[in-house]
Amino acid sequence: MKQRRTHATAAATGPLPWLPPHPGQPQGTPFHRRPRLARTSPPRHAHAHAPPTPTPTPTPTQVTSEGSLGAEIIEKNKLIDNHYYAIANKASLSKPAELNPPAPKQEDFEKKFGISWKAALAKGIVYNAVDGCKQMGIDGTQMDKQWAAAKKAGNLVKFGGGFYAGKVEPPK
Repeated sequence: MKQRRTHATAAATGPLPWLPPHPGQPQGTPFHRRPRLARTSPPRHAHAHAPPTPTPTPTPTQVTSEGSLGAEIIEKNKLIDNHYYAIANKASLSKPAELNPPAPKQEDFEKKFGISWKAALAKGIVYNAVDGCKQMGIDGTQMDKQWAAAKKAGNLVKFGGGFYAGKVEPPK
């Protein structure tokens, strides 16, 4: 019977090991073909054999009223979804003077608009979205259109994730 080498390490070290026959096995049975013995130690991932966690029973939900909220109520009460809070905070809740863009981004602002961030703040020509709407006498829908036009014209500077400054022109 010819011995097969199945691994590169076997070729370097010699033939695969042959062990004395297991009871019931003929002489010369390779080790990898012998029957496996029952495991006596606990499995490596004991949690995989834990009983399943019972699923919670759903609690009934009851709708008590329906309605809609206008933009005025949302703005007045500052009703903002927590998921979008970081963006909304910079866009509508915080004043520009309260924000601190990174220094390299302030340099980008100056290159793009020809005025430094601090100088623009001092002149009072930087607004958040809500104050910008009031300053130009427009609503959120019109501001969205003006912002899209500024974006298309390349008049935006990104300060960070969801944090932009842009040169927005009043509608004509």
